[in-house]
Amino acid sequence: MDARSTSRYKWVVLALSCCLCFLGNFTQYQVSAYATQVMPILGIDAVGFSMLFLAPMLAAVFFSIPFGVLGDRFGPKVVVASAFCVSTAGAFLRVVTTESYSWQLVAMFLMGVGMSALVANNAKTLGLWFGEKTGFAVGVFYAVSCLGIAAAQASSALIPSAHDGYIVSAVALLACTVSWSVFDKNVACSADIPADIEDASSFKVAAGSKNVWLLAMAISFSLAATTAFAGMLPQALELEKGLSMEASGSMAAMLTVASIFGCLLAPFLCSKFKSQKAYLIGICAAGAAIMYASWVPTSSAALWPLLMLNGLVTAMMGPVMQAMPVSLPEIGSRHAGSAGGIIAELSLLACYALPIAIAYLSAGNYTTEMTLISVCYALAAVPVFFLARTRG
Repeated sequence: MDARSTSRYKWVVLALSCCLCFLGNFTQYQVSAYATQVMPILGIDAVGFSMLFLAPMLAAVFFSIPFGVLGDRFGPKVVVASAFCVSTAGAFLRVVTTESYSWQLVAMFLMGVGMSALVANNAKTLGLWFGEKTGFAVGVFYAVSCLGIAAAQASSALIPSAHDGYIVSAVALLACTVSWSVFDKNVACSADIPADIEDASSFKVAAGSKNVWLLAMAISFSLAATTAFAGMLPQALELEKGLSMEASGSMAAMLTVASIFGCLLAPFLCSKFKSQKAYLIGICAAGAAIMYASWVPTSSAALWPLLMLNGLVTAMMGPVMQAMPVSLPEIGSRHAGSAGGIIAELSLLACYALPIAIAYLSAGNYTTEMTLISVCYALAAVPVFFLARTRG
């Protein structure tokens, strides 16, 4: 593949990655959209629902580091393709077990395997193709990720039946997995994976980086907070604010649509700051304050603009931090898979454990839950403060 073809093909790779992340998030957040249907059928409370909704995150605890190391060794294509075959099987399992809580947990866990591989290898996949424009590519990736969440939250209005919605997403995930397997390419021709570097050394380099662990902690707090907020918002609006299922889903989807613009704006806005750390700490403070304030109004008219601002601002951390491993001098694109695996494992473990802990401590009080979620988001500023400066 010549340089010109390589330049063009990076858009194909980005499109394939975006399709997978769209459907990975869509399939998970469908559970949130159909919460008021799913909870009575399965006989679960808010804590049980949180465990079901967050089961895909738990897959990262077991697979993120192995997937990242394998991505460094063999390239992301085969790793991500294999993982999404498992996710597709999980999506079809969910269709045929809608009345069994145990099997729904298993299905949701399997559906998280693909996203574990994709997220662990995301910085590597996009970094090798986009180079110094990786921040832009990651911003697009996370914008489409938010679009998948928004589409899921709004889907209950278009497909009222949870069972029918699950069928649609399973078929779509199968088609996207096949497309990735056929059309994805591991790396650009000028960025071949060195064959003389063993898996263990790549992981050792990544695990020995203080910055990787600080990034993992920062992403853990911010991602857990935004995941918890988006996951509980539809049912909270319906049960606490008295909105209809359709209105609650539309409002939650609107918040996530605003997040799309936050993801796209983040790399540009960050580039205007002399320090990435100053930018990230500022977003932490502003995002936490707006996240809490967006739940205070009792009228839906006041909720709309605050939720939009919430989505816009709180999405401005993720793309910047997720692109940072490639810019770390000790990591670069060579060890980005292993670094991404460590970051994905810790952050997605937090995305599973922290929302469940918050739901348990809140005991069904949505105001308390929103307060704890906002504090969780603000805590991301602590590890960011200790990050070293990065290039780019």
